[in-house]
Order: sequence, then structure tokens, then C-alpha cells
Amino acid sequence: MYLSVKKLTLALLNALVFTSLTACGSGGSDEPKPKPDPKPDPVVEEDEIKRTGGNDIGVTFDIKETGDMFTGKPYLLKYKNTHSEEAAKSDDEEDDAIKVTAKYGEISEINPLTGEKAKSGELYYYLPEEALADTPEDFYRIDEKLTVLYGKQKAVYTWSLGTDNEHGDVKGIDLNVVPAWHLKDLNDDLISGKNVIVGVYDTSVDFEHEDLKAKKYQPSISEDYINKGLTLSEIKNNSSVLHGSSVSGIIAAEANNGRGVRGIAFDAHITSLDLNYEDINVSKHSFLDIINASIGYNSSYYYEPAWELNLQALAENNIPFIKAIGNSFDNVGYDHEEDYNQKCTGLGVNCTFTQNSSLERSRYQIIVGALNSLGKKSSYSSVGSHIWVTGTGGEFGYNGKDNSSAAVVSVLSRFLPDSYEDWDKGTPWRKNSSKYNGRLLYTHRMNGTSAATPSVTGVSALVIQAKPDITVPQLRYILATTSNNDETPGWSSLQYSPVVKTVPEFDSESMVFDYGWYTNGAGLRFSNYYGFGVVNAKKAVEKAMNCNSDELCRKREVFPSDFKSTNVNPCTSDDDGYTVTCRFTDFAGVDYQETPSSEIDVENVAIDLTSFSYLKNNASFLDDCYMAILGKRSAVGYVNSLLQIDMTSPSGTRTKIKSFYSNWDFEGHVFKKMYPNGEFLINTSDYYTEKVSASDTFTMEFRSKCKIDLDNLNSRISVVVNGYTD
Repeated sequence: MYLSVKKLTLALLNALVFTSLTACGSGGSDEPKPKPDPKPDPVVEEDEIKRTGGNDIGVTFDIKETGDMFTGKPYLLKYKNTHSEEAAKSDDEEDDAIKVTAKYGEISEINPLTGEKAKSGELYYYLPEEALADTPEDFYRIDEKLTVLYGKQKAVYTWSLGTDNEHGDVKGIDLNVVPAWHLKDLNDDLISGKNVIVGVYDTSVDFEHEDLKAKKYQPSISEDYINKGLTLSEIKNNSSVLHGSSVSGIIAAEANNGRGVRGIAFDAHITSLDLNYEDINVSKHSFLDIINASIGYNSSYYYEPAWELNLQALAENNIPFIKAIGNSFDNVGYDHEEDYNQKCTGLGVNCTFTQNSSLERSRYQIIVGALNSLGKKSSYSSVGSHIWVTGTGGEFGYNGKDNSSAAVVSVLSRFLPDSYEDWDKGTPWRKNSSKYNGRLLYTHRMNGTSAATPSVTGVSALVIQAKPDITVPQLRYILATTSNNDETPGWSSLQYSPVVKTVPEFDSESMVFDYGWYTNGAGLRFSNYYGFGVVNAKKAVEKAMNCNSDELCRKREVFPSDFKSTNVNPCTSDDDGYTVTCRFTDFAGVDYQETPSSEIDVENVAIDLTSFSYLKNNASFLDDCYMAILGKRSAVGYVNSLLQIDMTSPSGTRTKIKSFYSNWDFEGHVFKKMYPNGEFLINTSDYYTEKVSASDTFTMEFRSKCKIDLDNLNSRISVVVNGYTD
């Protein structure tokens, strides 16, 4: 199957989320999954261990083997005594052995990971997880102090470890990745993304960059769009093509090479899938363990069944597709934007309904929102009932002005920034002369849900290492049930009240635009801002390791089934179509029409809105309601902005499917003419793991400024519950 890209151009790409895409295909190949080639030895630039106090007792230290302060992997230190032993002995002949202690870390003759004993003249140094947590607030840079006793003589040595951390971070607002790196998989290897292959479906990745050179995974199949690489000419023409490289750096940039940054899954490998080629059949790439898609496109008339089938095929073949929700909370980008800006932006409410195109609607994706460094939703991050979890996206980067705000530091280009339009030009990050050379090939302005998505992909790669046979439903379950929400200790920053605003078009009636956080019928916290919360790497890895002892996790080792409401004419109205209530019940299996014999454990709920449209006069595209609102302008999106959709589950969980002033360019009559057999399925995540019986009822409420065509709506509308029966 083939999905056209001609109508989607690279001009949509903006280093946040919107871009063009290509895809085609269905089934998977039988190609075995090879292991990555061994990494080259890293280039290490550790600071020296220098004596800074006490007596000169003639002891020198060298780093024989580099460890990792963030994972607990020990450094092997070699020491040498250049003075006579007699100089250190006391009159009473006390023990003259060298004794070494550390301020933050631990010194041992035994390797804490392998149990191996050090040779004479060697010691292991490592930072236990609890010691790392107790280091100064900026624990990315540690000035370790080693105290050496030799007889009655004492010497003090300092050793600088780690890297710099600047501007805008709040301690504790993170994905809890460092503790996850201290865990071990079933092979007794530290959790680091080892043996996980990540497909980056984006602009091509610059694998010549110093932090990505060792990360490229080249599969046995050879296609033009795989690991295509970047040229300086391409970057000069449009520096936004560096987007895929920055995404890759967040996922898997090399660790302990004395360069740049460290990816969340720093031992994972990357395969670049260039989205500007039309012949990509992503679903056949069975060598991939996971795909990151920091992309999006928001038009209801971008309808591609092939793309939706492709995403389903990926999920059924246990290749998670992690996707950005978008950056349109305060941006419309459609006709009559000035009207919307007077509404949504003026009120500080959601500007765009983000389930418009086939790229956005698929229920087989894991949809990611963005968090800033202060622990709140990033200003741009779109919201919606289909969001799953939240990652770290930051704001727009430190520029030295009043509106400075931290973004994400990541890989930029292997070329010097004066060779092209530099993302960081003029910022204090680039102007700092003392650190200029070390920052040349990096950016501190990677942001958007494009940055948040690879943070979740990186955590997911750690989870996949912990449980290599994990299914997509199991990964969804693990992320949803381990993420930090507004009730998690230390995460009060996530709290927000329901958003209630007056709507002039409805006589200034107070309307709920967002319900805030709430607990669904299964006891899970959810909000349209954050989904199930901010991912927690340590908890996710631990849960993956114990999945088989968790009934709901174990149940999700197979793919769920679809059950569809079958009651006829579910929608009614008491005011000629301005307010419509729909009740959906009598659920039966989609494949065989069987009535489920037990309750359905909900994975996802979708509503088929293909038949949604407004009542027209004389079959005209515009009726009196349109004209009253728009004058001589015709914009169905503007009329749709004056529509809200709420839904309530049988358990009583009420969710906002669409809020007033959120742009939606859909019109059922037009859609059905273009795609007579098409489906327009809108998804909601928040009923996850609730229980539904065949005779239970979901209720949906429409509130509109223009009359809804009730007969047309009843001709097609239904609810599909995707889930598990016992």
C-alpha cells in the first residue's frame, strides 16, 4: 500500500514537530535481527587527579579504566608511591598501608559490579546511586575529594567528574533516568539501551557527528532513505534538516567519550529513516525495536488508510511508534487565524484539535506531550484526550533576556555553526568564550514535543532492554502505570485546576475547557495536559522486569480486540440539533459480531465521527448559522471552533474530547464525498483499564453554535472499544 507525500512538503518542518512524511506498506519481513557492531573505544578526556592539600607523601593517581559516575560503573584507579616507605612510618610502627577515602563516592578493592578483586596498586572508585543523590544540587559536575592516609601522613586530592549544567533546571524535575541506569537486565548488564535498535523517522541523521558516529546501525537491506546522511549544502539550504540529528542525540548520544551530551539510552543504536522519500515501507523493517516520530500534520483531509494500517502492522509486530502530539496549543495556522487568536490565545486555552489527519488519529501510537524545566506543561504543547504520557521538551532556550527559558541540549551538526544558519546564534550559550569550543557542534535550543518524544523513546529503549520480548500494549501499560502525576510526591508542579472560561457566542456562559486531573474508573490519574503523567524511567524498568507477575501486564502480551456499539439511532436532541446527546451500547465483536461473554478491559476507546456534519438550508454548503457567524466568509473550521464534545464512560469518567475554540477543519459531507468508505475515528485514552460490559453505555454530548444534522449523524456514528476479555 502507498501513501502519497506530494501534498506534504518539507516547508512544514520547523524544528518542533510539523513536517512532511512518507510511508507505505503492511506486512513484515523475515529478516533476522542482527546485533550492532562493537563500538570503537571512546575518546576520554578526564580531568587529572591532583594533590591539593596535606603533605606530599609521594602518591600519584592515574585512571587506568574509565567508569561512569551516572551508572555506578567503577573507575579503575592505579596509584604509585614515589617516596620511601620509611618516610611515612611512625615511631610506634603503625600500619603503613595506603588508605584512601572519598567524599562522595566509594573506594574499594572489589569491583561492585563483577566482584573482581583489584590488583596490587589498583583501586576501584564508584558512585552508588544514593551517594549520587546526596551530591550538590548541580550533581552533573562533582569535585570529588580523595583523602589518602599513609602512616601518619595525609594528602588530599581533587578530581573533577561530570559536566556542566546551566540555567533553568529544578532539582527533581526529570525522568528519573540516572537511577534506572543503576539497574541490571537479565544478563547482568547495566540498563543503558544495550542491543536496542531505534528507528528515527525524521530528517536524515548526521552520523558523522562526534556523538553519533558510533551509534549508526546499518541493516542488511539497502534503501536510499536508510542512513542517508547530511551534506553541508543541505544544511545551508535549510538548517531545520538538523532536526533528526538533535532527536537522535536525545535518544542515544554517546556516553563517556569526553564530548557533548549523553543520550537517555546511550548504548542503543540508531537507524535513520528519511521521511522525505516516498518508498518507505516502515512496517517491513523487523530489525527495529522502536520508532521515534517527532513529526505531525494537522488536516482532516489528509486521510490515508494505508498509513493507519501501517501503524497497526507496527503495533501488531511489537514495534512501538512514539509520536509527538504537536506544538499548537497557542497556534492555529488555518484560515481566519486572527479570529482564533482573539479567542483561544486571548483566553489561554487550546487552539487546535490535534486529531485531524490520519497521522494524528491512529490509536496504535504512543502520543507524547512536553514538560518544561519548571515541571509544567510547555507553553506550546498541544493537549487532548488521546495523549498518553509526557516527556521533557523545555521551552525556547536561554537567550539572556527576560523571556529566557531552558530548552534541551543536544547534538546539532558536525559542521561549524558559522557554516550555516546556527540555531544558537547570538545566545549566551554560543557567546561564552570559555566554553565556546566544546559547544560548537551542539545546541541548547532543541525543544518542542519533538524533543519530548525522543525522551520517552529513550526511556522506552531502556524498558525494552529490560524486557526484550515486550509487546506494544505492555509498553503502553508500563508507561501509563509508572508515570508521575499530580499526586506523586515532589510533583505538585503538575497540578492545575479545571479550565473554565466564559464564551461570548453562548451569551457569556461559563464553559469547561479542560477538566484538569481526575481519577478514572480504574483508579488511574489522567489529564488532557499530561496524559497519565511524566515518564519515570526507574519505575518503568522495574515494572518491565516484573511484568509477568502483574495480571494486567501479563494479559497484554497479546493484541487486543475491537468491540463496537450496535444500537441504532443513538443520538437525540431536544433543541433541534444545537445540543445532541448520544448513548452507545450493545457492544459486539467487530470481526465475528459475537457478544463478549465477560467484561472488556479497556485499552482504547474510539468514536467514529465520519457522519458528523451541520444542518444545511437547501443543500447549500452555508446556511443561515454560518452566515450569521462569518458574514461573507466561509470557514468550516471557524464554525467547528464553536463546538465542544464531551464523553462519559459507564464508570462515570467524564472527558473533554474537544473544547470550544480548538480548530477542527472537518465537515462530514465533504469527507464522505472525498472518501465514501472512509472512517474518521477520534480516540481517547483516559478510560484505560476500566471495565465495560456489552450492555454498558457510553454517553457523548455535543454543544454547537450551529445545528447538527441529527439524521446524518445517526447514520454512521458508533463507539469502538479496543480491549481484552477474560
